Amino acid sequence: MTIQTAERVIESIEDLVDAAKQKSVNGVDITVNKVFKFASKLVIDFDNSRRKNPDLVDVPFTSVDQKDEFNSYWDLDAGSYMVGYGQKVTIPMDCVGLVLPRSTLMSGGVYLASALWDSGYAGYGRGLFLVTNPHGIRLYNKARVGQIIFLKTAKKLATGYNGKYQNEKKL
Repeated sequence: MTIQTAERVIESIEDLVDAAKQKSVNGVDITVNKVFKFASKLVIDFDNSRRKNPDLVDVPFTSVDQKDEFNSYWDLDAGSYMVGYGQKVTIPMDCVGLVLPRSTLMSGGVYLASALWDSGYAGYGRGLFLVTNPHGIRLYNKARVGQIIFLKTAKKLATGYNGKYQNEKKL
């Protein structure tokens, strides 16, 4: 597998806030548009016959600026959260996607975890947001939290992802 250029990645992303700021050398920064807390347990098994995703509860903004959405923010205590991304991503049939945390998050005691984004997936996606800093984090709306990169696969697939999260809507 080889890492694709940012130009190849940016062609597959919709709803960019500012392409010039979000584009990096090898990928594209993705932004946060929603934050959730977990309200129930995850149930998982081998064949998904008993799978039940946890219920999510919307975390409202701590401060809302009606005139400038970029000034609205969440003050998050240490803990686990789910964040919704603001960009729709379509993974090409000859690639897989990975979302990695921006280094600024990690230097402040926050980690963004993500699973592999399969060939053919299209949707807004979400990530696990782990705040380990005992003082928490102030997270502004549309903050760039992760960078998505594409890895080229050995061959182009005829059939791609067709699971539960295909065409995932913006949260």
